[in-house]
Amino acid sequence: VRNKMNIKQTLVNTFADPNIAYFLMMIGMMGLMMEFYHPGAIFPGVAGGICLFLAMISFQILPINYGGLLLIILGMCLLVAEIYISSFGALGIGGAISLILGSLLLVDDMNPNFSFSDGYGVSLSTVIPVTFLFILFTLLAGYYVVKAKRKKVITGKDGLIGEIGTVIQVISPPLPGQIFVHGEYWKSFCLDQVEEGQQVEIVEIRGLSLVVKSPGHF
Repeated sequence: VRNKMNIKQTLVNTFADPNIAYFLMMIGMMGLMMEFYHPGAIFPGVAGGICLFLAMISFQILPINYGGLLLIILGMCLLVAEIYISSFGALGIGGAISLILGSLLLVDDMNPNFSFSDGYGVSLSTVIPVTFLFILFTLLAGYYVVKAKRKKVITGKDGLIGEIGTVIQVISPPLPGQIFVHGEYWKSFCLDQVEEGQQVEIVEIRGLSLVVKSPGHF
């Protein structure tokens, strides 16, 4: 008598596929990394968390080789380190190798408690494209994060450094004058006398006052 699987049995049977378990784990890691790189995005973090929990369910069913899992985690850490440490590609290559080896060894098909056929595990045709996608995603996301951190500050007081303002009240050393910049009026000091209407460059912020350079010193 043939009985159809219920929904729970169908899900368990689906998650028992090593390729699906591996895919869920990698997608989950990418989602959490995206949330880490871009806090507040919400969706990548939620989707990544769900995928990781589903992957954990799969790992409870499958005979997981924890050495392979640790290699995958090591590979991810090396790829992230490559973004911040100048290793001339050594960390990136090591991370890629670690990811591929860990992926291939993730499922222990030699476990005596499971009667799997030969070759049961994450297939190479799944490992290569998913690993390549993960490496590309990690490097691109890290690149844009580092680029954003190195970008000049354009908000707050620090964003005023290097900006050009217009003198609206004569600056006559040692007395301050007043300039207009970013829609605001600032008391400003300068080593040289600067007349109204001239432009000056902001070089320093001292409390609620600015230090500026005269047009002749741009």
